[in-house]
Amino acid sequence: MMLNDEQQAVLNGEAGRALGRAMEALVAYGNAFGARRLVPIKSAHLAGTFGAAPFTAYYSVLARLVAEGVTCEVPTTVNPRPPSHV
Repeated sequence: MMLNDEQQAVLNGEAGRALGRAMEALVAYGNAFGARRLVPIKSAHLAGTFGAAPFTAYYSVLARLVAEGVTCEVPTTVNPRPPSHV
């Protein structure tokens, strides 16, 4: 999969280890589906079911990204979650 210089730097961990690992996952998915390159996006969605035990690893990855100060560069939504009093 072709990466530009900025994407390659992220993959190499130059923007932080957590973001580098996230890029590794994107490249792996891209390779699995035969993608030639990443495409620009205008929005994103973080999927996940809040409070579900199987998502522990997912939340761990998100926590590492937050700890490294990673922010979203495009408008990003998440799944709705129930009120905390339910």
